[in-house]
Amino acid sequence: MEQWLDGPGQASAARRRSPSAGRAAARHGWVVRLAELIFDVGLHDGEDTAYYLASGYDVVAIEANPAKCEAAAQRFADELAAGRLEIVNVAIAEAPGVAEFWVSSRSEWSSLDRANASKLLSLIHI
Repeated sequence: MEQWLDGPGQASAARRRSPSAGRAAARHGWVVRLAELIFDVGLHDGEDTAYYLASGYDVVAIEANPAKCEAAAQRFADELAAGRLEIVNVAIAEAPGVAEFWVSSRSEWSSLDRANASKLLSLIHI
């Protein structure tokens, strides 16, 4: 059962009790607030994550591009060390498994779909 928590410190207890926070994120949109926890789906350059961290939230940032995850790990090293940020390097797909991820030179077009990612000529296969 998902809950919207409104008291300080309640999110940690909710994380331990409820593995369904990801389902709540899907049901309520790209970002969900579970007391002080934010899910940032599509970390990209980290601008949204930086805003949430500066606003006092803990963040779980999800990003498919390994280079973007690495850059964010360097940028947010202090927040990672403090346990305020978790970066999850995965793609979100229709079914579980292993898939090819295509990186476009225009990073917002990077995709599990090669046709989408190859809208520009500069393409790297990961």
